[in-house]
Amino acid sequence: MNNNPNFPQPMGPLSVGNVASAALRLYRDRFKPYFGVSFRASLWSIFPFIVLIPLAVIFGLLAGNDQPNVGILLLIIPVWLVFGTYCWSHALKNAALISRLAFKELINQPETVQQARKNISKLWSFFWLQFLVNLIMFVISLLLSMAQGLVIGLPASLIKGGFAAFLILVGYLLYYVAYFWFYARFFISETPFVIEENSTVSQAIGRSWTLTKGFVGRILLIITVAILITIPVYLLALIPIFSLIPILSLIDQNDPTQMMILGGRIVFSILGSFLLFLLLNIAALPFWQIVKGVVYYDLCARKEGLGLDLNDSL
Repeated sequence: MNNNPNFPQPMGPLSVGNVASAALRLYRDRFKPYFGVSFRASLWSIFPFIVLIPLAVIFGLLAGNDQPNVGILLLIIPVWLVFGTYCWSHALKNAALISRLAFKELINQPETVQQARKNISKLWSFFWLQFLVNLIMFVISLLLSMAQGLVIGLPASLIKGGFAAFLILVGYLLYYVAYFWFYARFFISETPFVIEENSTVSQAIGRSWTLTKGFVGRILLIITVAILITIPVYLLALIPIFSLIPILSLIDQNDPTQMMILGGRIVFSILGSFLLFLLLNIAALPFWQIVKGVVYYDLCARKEGLGLDLNDSL
């Protein structure tokens, strides 16, 4: 892989700091191919929304006819959903591809982007994997909220004063601790799916659950470090919105013309922040996917040894 002597070699488990530094160095060394894959992933992810604009116009024109064809109108929605699922599957596949490339670098079996694509025949399954993980987390969140309400919220509602507020605060704290514990268990679900070629969706989710057992605190630390590294990038997306603050004090709220202009600027600022976020996410996405690849490598090294079970599963 890397000829850089400072790059962590595939000798064994990594510390939390080494996971972050390995991800940063790998991102720096392979910036061009990873950025290209991230760019494709981002395009696939927004493509359904771009197509939604002309579809909305067609829908409006058809619905505006004196005798609208209800069948065609109803057909537009499922067609768009199928198209969207296809595009998002490509987006998720490209994002996961970066994790595979990073992992292959770490085990000294590097692949080019083209080779990795040829080795991955799955497509739609990436969407269903992400859908299933999101569904699991939604159900977990729902159950945790219900438990929080019954065990803490209900008693707190019968108590007045500061102790009730303290109980509610503890309830929220316990909710987030439990939620992020489960989040860490499913954090790398798509990584074994894209690396272990015969893995099914359920096996990949189960593999993430198995590998992360006993390492939740460590994974949450890695996620925290990754957030601290990438959050300044995402904060740049707020510049268009923050640029409105000096203008607000100059606006006469009794002047309809100025209020209309302000409304237009707010819309364009929000749109500008959204577009800027998409652009910045293209740069940040590879880092997150590399982190997942490095975490997967690290967990395999700790639990299975990189030269034995892992190679057998590839």
